[in-house]
Amino acid sequence: MSNIISIIASAVVFMSDIFVKSKIEKKHPDRQLANGHIIITRLHNRGVMLGRLSGKPLLVKYLISGAMIVLYIIYIPLLFKKGLTLVKLGFGMFIGGAWSNFYDHFVRGYVVDYIRIPHGFFKKIVFNLGDFFIALGAIIAGFFSLFS
Repeated sequence: MSNIISIIASAVVFMSDIFVKSKIEKKHPDRQLANGHIIITRLHNRGVMLGRLSGKPLLVKYLISGAMIVLYIIYIPLLFKKGLTLVKLGFGMFIGGAWSNFYDHFVRGYVVDYIRIPHGFFKKIVFNLGDFFIALGAIIAGFFSLFS
């Protein structure tokens, strides 16, 4: 059952982010939510995190392909272990977000980022749901793997 939860989480994260990205691409929103604490915008990121390596698209594709391979080297054996539901859920979230960004790089040539929080550390960062679930999934998987 925990494997199914992980796989469903991955698919839901992937499809949700791809859906939102397609809506963002069709019309440039630039609107504020939560009294201006969240800004919906559109940014095309041709690099990796925070736009690094944006001038090297082939290197970016090799790096993210390698990262996906490493992720699955860790994830597939995890699926054969009993229990670990929350660790598997975290990995599922992580993989769903990673696939969304992987898809963008290979289909669009860039990742569509659209969420900005105009406060403190986050002020200059634009991200997407996939990025959010990569971070959340890593935190959940990491935290609960300490107790298994």
